[in-house]
Amino acid sequence: MTTTLKNRAADLFAGLAVAFALAVTHDPASACSMPSPVQSTPAAQQFMVSVVLQREDSRATIKLVHAQVAAHEKKEAMSRTLRQVKAQYPGYAVLDVIATALQVRPEACAARPGLNA
Repeated sequence: MTTTLKNRAADLFAGLAVAFALAVTHDPASACSMPSPVQSTPAAQQFMVSVVLQREDSRATIKLVHAQVAAHEKKEAMSRTLRQVKAQYPGYAVLDVIATALQVRPEACAARPGLNA
């Protein structure tokens, strides 16, 4: 085979590979965000949970604790955080708990690094 024929064959193969990839993914931009067919439960959402604590033996000592928590709903994020905070800060009473849903950007696709830039 001559060099020109080898180059043409390589170009044809590369073109076919690109065409196949486009046909399989339908949309090259969504190749990384396609849902997994195995995933049956909805993905957890991210919440910022803030807890205000007061030391039981001193009205002047207040702590503010923040945590980013993955949960399916706001109540779940709050109760999970409260359990951890109560275990971590004995001697403190909970004054208030606030949870806010966070908008999280998807991570960049490892297969296509410039996709989410």
